[in-house]
Amino acid sequence: MRRFLAFFLLLNLAGFGLLQWPAVDGVVTRFSALLVTVGAGLIRLFGGRVATDHTILRSVANGFAVQMMNGCNGIHVTILWAAAVLSFPAGWRRKATGLAVGMVVIHVLNMVRFLVLFYVGQSESAWFDFLHIYAAESLMMFVTLALFWLWAQTVLRPASGLNAD
Repeated sequence: MRRFLAFFLLLNLAGFGLLQWPAVDGVVTRFSALLVTVGAGLIRLFGGRVATDHTILRSVANGFAVQMMNGCNGIHVTILWAAAVLSFPAGWRRKATGLAVGMVVIHVLNMVRFLVLFYVGQSESAWFDFLHIYAAESLMMFVTLALFWLWAQTVLRPASGLNAD
């Protein structure tokens, strides 16, 4: 347990430290802009009318806009996920699978979060701040924690008494 906690802390410090490096900021901003483009594409796919400006998603109908900022793009939760999975005592194949599946789940959920906030902000602006700051953030952390617990259970459960790694 001490090894897990020490490695988890070290990987988190490295991951969040990397986000402080100015060269990484441009990559994060481009990633956020890509997420906004994907979100706009999904909205258009279902008949919505939106415009994008780099990291900003704007409703054509009423002008409401949200900006995908660093911290809202799922990278922070992904760092926590990666640190937890990489710190856990498991084989590399299971870690790679856990990383991939978890990152997909986290980023799909984060896209849903972003789009829900976009729609809530247009119609129920009084709820936007509460959902954005408290509910959605807590949900992201809870899902990541539950996902890690589920993944760890599959790693700890022997498959027919054989270890595949």
